[in-house]
Amino acid sequence: MKSPTALLRTLPSGTLLVGAGVAANAGASYIFLALAGRTLGHDDMAQISVLWSVIAFAGIGLFFPVEQELTRVVAARTASGLGAGPAIRRGILTATAMLTVVLAALAAASGPLADLLFNGDRSMVAVLGAAFVGWAAQHTARGILAGYGDFRWYAVQLTADAVLRVGAAVALLAAHGSFLAFGLAMALAPLPAVLLCVPAMRRASRPGPAAEASEIHNGFAVLVVSTTLMQAVANAPVVTAKLLDPDNAPLVTALVSALILVRVPQFLVSSMQASLLVELTGRHTAGDKAGFLRTLRGNLLMVSALGAGWAVVCAVIGPALNETAFHAPPALSSLDFGLLGLGAVAHLAAIVLSSGTLATGGHRILCVAWTIGALALGTAPLLPGGTALQVELSYAIAAGAAAIALLFGLRVGLRNFDRPFDPTTRTLVGDAEAIGTVKPG
Repeated sequence: MKSPTALLRTLPSGTLLVGAGVAANAGASYIFLALAGRTLGHDDMAQISVLWSVIAFAGIGLFFPVEQELTRVVAARTASGLGAGPAIRRGILTATAMLTVVLAALAAASGPLADLLFNGDRSMVAVLGAAFVGWAAQHTARGILAGYGDFRWYAVQLTADAVLRVGAAVALLAAHGSFLAFGLAMALAPLPAVLLCVPAMRRASRPGPAAEASEIHNGFAVLVVSTTLMQAVANAPVVTAKLLDPDNAPLVTALVSALILVRVPQFLVSSMQASLLVELTGRHTAGDKAGFLRTLRGNLLMVSALGAGWAVVCAVIGPALNETAFHAPPALSSLDFGLLGLGAVAHLAAIVLSSGTLATGGHRILCVAWTIGALALGTAPLLPGGTALQVELSYAIAAGAAAIALLFGLRVGLRNFDRPFDPTTRTLVGDAEAIGTVKPG
């Protein structure tokens, strides 16, 4: 068994710096929801809870792949001594095109979405669109900064976002703001934070070889599907509870803050995710299989142990903490928190395994694994107990199924380690069939 010090040494470079920014961002999330809970009634807070979950599901699902691909491509070019400017410009254009399509789809479906999620309030759909603008901008910026290894400015973006959200929440508390105002504060905070990082992003955009479409686009659609499904699993309890029991606002409100509590260890994973992908990509590009496995195993062991310990803590104090800190309704028991914690541990493991799979180019493996997880969410209505128990069990089953599928899929992707890799085309040298990504087997 490795000591805690030895496990800490497995953390990729930049983790602690990014961790400071993630901690600030996480703290802002807690404070924002706590202040909103003390300002708004249960029905209005349920609106904010659903908005929060949809932003996390769809915003991250759609635009985090931009960050991941930019991180991977810029890191691969940097490791090979190539300028990343052309790839960065292609990544920005990709994010802009995606955002345009998303906003058009929201406008076309605003009525049905409002009826399904926001009790017919179309203004919340507009807030959702504003949030997508912010998430597209921040994930693009983070991908550029992480790939270039500039984790100082990555942390600055996270911290500035946190400060802006907390400041807005405090002002709204004093002014007895509406749920619409809280939603706008949540949506718009990332934009000024991204503007602060523009000079750093320009420094990363060094001239280099032209970026072919295959460098980012091949496998990108698959990655978008994978990440969206990953976020669907992560935020399923809140959305599923809303769909199964639309009038149970107390349960929906309690679940969103409970998920934040049980996923505290995920903030550590978030802080190391960008740097972990950079390190694993570098080791894969260099053909360092032993180093790749050492890094992946160490991080997987660390987050699993941390997640399991925190799940036990949440099972003991979670109900009281949820009601005290977030002013949440007393709708969840220790058993509920224990089951949510179990799902969170499986999800943590799956996130680390996803980084390893992506670093080897296993985009399709990633998609298959998270499709299995998302399909497992459909077991909710078939499970015993009330709505709370059904959504908690289905969350744990879905996250566990994805983690197991990723573990088996990664073994397939590791077969390509002994073959040379071209970072500008993302193909294995000598492949007769160039598919734009490392072939999974």
